[in-house]
Amino acid sequence: MKIVIVGGGIAGLSTAWALSRDGHQITLFEQDSVPNPRGASVDQHRLIRNFYSDQVGYCRLVASAFAAWDQLWRALGRSHYIETGALAISTTPDDWTARSRRTMDTVGFDYTVLDDATLAARYPILTPAAGCWALHTKRGGVLLADRIVADLGDLLRREGVDIRVGCRVRDIDPARARITLEDGTTAAGDAVVIAAGAWLPRLLAEFAGRVTPMRNAVLYADPPQDLAAAWAGAPIIVDFGGEDDAYAAPPVAGCGLKLAYGAHRAAGDVEAPREPWPDEAAAVLGRFAGRLRNLPDYSAQQMRICFYTIAPESRFILERLEQAWIVSACSGHGFKFGALVGHATAAAVTGRYGTPQTARWLAGLGPAPDAASDLILA
Repeated sequence: MKIVIVGGGIAGLSTAWALSRDGHQITLFEQDSVPNPRGASVDQHRLIRNFYSDQVGYCRLVASAFAAWDQLWRALGRSHYIETGALAISTTPDDWTARSRRTMDTVGFDYTVLDDATLAARYPILTPAAGCWALHTKRGGVLLADRIVADLGDLLRREGVDIRVGCRVRDIDPARARITLEDGTTAAGDAVVIAAGAWLPRLLAEFAGRVTPMRNAVLYADPPQDLAAAWAGAPIIVDFGGEDDAYAAPPVAGCGLKLAYGAHRAAGDVEAPREPWPDEAAAVLGRFAGRLRNLPDYSAQQMRICFYTIAPESRFILERLEQAWIVSACSGHGFKFGALVGHATAAAVTGRYGTPQTARWLAGLGPAPDAASDLILA
């Protein structure tokens, strides 16, 4: 098949790789560069973990995601995954971590429960609240996002994928699998895959009311010197307790210490300048008061602003619209599934698996397509 892909983030690149492995002719259009510094896929590192609140389908899907990444590491000749272990802290009954524990029991994944005294002794970076407890898994860590996107782009070029950068798409004709660029030139194929991230509502009016571009800001900070070694050996922390969805990625493999919380995100214009708001760094850092030891001694270094789409119930979208396949793998948790999403989208486009069943699987709502393991093991 001759396939046009719109978007050079992790979803578009992974789909291109899966399709090119099967011999299809791929032309990928990216409005900026690959990696695109404005894209949601580009950051120093992203988290991957089995904890998933009460979303049993996504918890199960993480195992397939790890397998898909392992296949990519073999193709790249090196891994961009650092296993740090993962930690989630419960501070109130039936909170995110408590629900994750029930889900882990349902799925059958191993974990260790740590009480507040053990947390304080094992992780001197923390100030655990009295009576809190935590889940810890050995599996889990960081995906080095910038390096993954750069290496995957280079791999695709070597394998003959035509990646065209600086090509902004103005219009998409799903019936003809044709796109029109801002300069008026067109490109068409047997199918078009739209993996445009937060730009999706601008390209297809059908999605303007269904997915919402959200502004998210993360803070890179330096810990106090006496805690630097503890942070270097720390796990990813995916939940600090409370309702603000606070998380942290440790400074490993040359990356900085990243601190953020999901409640900080807000709807916004994807084309707006990527500048921090006044006192935004202090606001993010302040969210960790009572959670991190010696917080006044932390120093803010830089803010990273990105936009991604939020879909209903934060689930992935994979849909067919005539000869176009739309994949929206964001909702703030998309990168960890990036390689798997590419395989699944490619299988739907080529008819290897039905789009509705594959879409329900990616949304954590249904079983995997029959023999789906060969998506990532072939």
